[in-house]
Amino acid sequence: MRNIILSVFVVLALIVVVIAGCKKTAEIDLTGGQIVLPTATNTQVVASPTNTPFAGTATNTPVVSPTFTATTPADTPTASPTATDSGALAALIDDCEDGDNTSVNYYYWYSFDDTTSCNGTPEGAEAWAGCSGCGDGLCGVSYVVPMSDDYAAAHSMSPEDFYMQAPGYNSSSYAARITGYAIGYGYQAEPCILTAHGVDDYGFRYGFVGMGVGLCDPTPCILDVSSFTGIEFYHNGDGKTYRCKLGCSSTAVFPLGESDNMYGHTFVAGGAGGGTWTLFHEPFTDFTQEAGWGNTPANGVQDVIENLESIQFQTTFMGCALGTDQATNGADLWVDDLTFY
Repeated sequence: MRNIILSVFVVLALIVVVIAGCKKTAEIDLTGGQIVLPTATNTQVVASPTNTPFAGTATNTPVVSPTFTATTPADTPTASPTATDSGALAALIDDCEDGDNTSVNYYYWYSFDDTTSCNGTPEGAEAWAGCSGCGDGLCGVSYVVPMSDDYAAAHSMSPEDFYMQAPGYNSSSYAARITGYAIGYGYQAEPCILTAHGVDDYGFRYGFVGMGVGLCDPTPCILDVSSFTGIEFYHNGDGKTYRCKLGCSSTAVFPLGESDNMYGHTFVAGGAGGGTWTLFHEPFTDFTQEAGWGNTPANGVQDVIENLESIQFQTTFMGCALGTDQATNGADLWVDDLTFY
């Protein structure tokens, strides 16, 4: 009995100690600094910020449409063409993107007109002082921009290099372009009278302007391009008919040299009505001569492409009014991405 009473007292003592401990904990002052809580901070997680520039292509980077690329890459290297070189020639002649008068893989661009082309003198007409080299006849009065070397020389003006103009095909930077007037009276029974120089000036009967790109140097030269099938380029302009010509001045092919009847293929600049970049893609075998004049090589166009000097683009139209009749004789032609294929 005594032991039981002693055990009861021990249990009661333990209960008193526990109750006292709980009461002490409940009386801790949380505002008096007895407990130091961790200080919260607003430090951000150091991760890649959302506005950190992306190393790749940004999502708002404009997508630039690539310019036309010929079947053979535009940067295909080529050695300077040599006489009768029948292989290892670059297909691309010029994409015009450097903006200057030098083609990518061949030679220089140039403009031309009828300044040194001569007529006999119609009855009652007078020659003008700027008409050099035509004797008693009258030479052409057409003009082209960029200005031709012949026009500059005839008018005692400083020559200018051919230059590209913007924009080119498929929103590229540049294309080859000419503007101007083709002045002539063609097959009319009576010539029209022009008074641009203060005299009755009839001009060259078959007036023309154009541009071209040389394929080799020195000129005249012989370049064999028979390893290719034809010519391709994009064109735009005034909706008039022009002629792509295979320039060949070899007298072994054409007795009259560059004044002979060159092979060519017509096209409408910018398509019907003009204003739209349009593809020209024609084989050499579809190039023909104009009817009724000149000499025909023994082997036709094959002789020409084995002795090619230049690619030219020339008007097929003309008019009497000097600089006042854009609808009839005004020229505006663009050419880009010129290549063999």
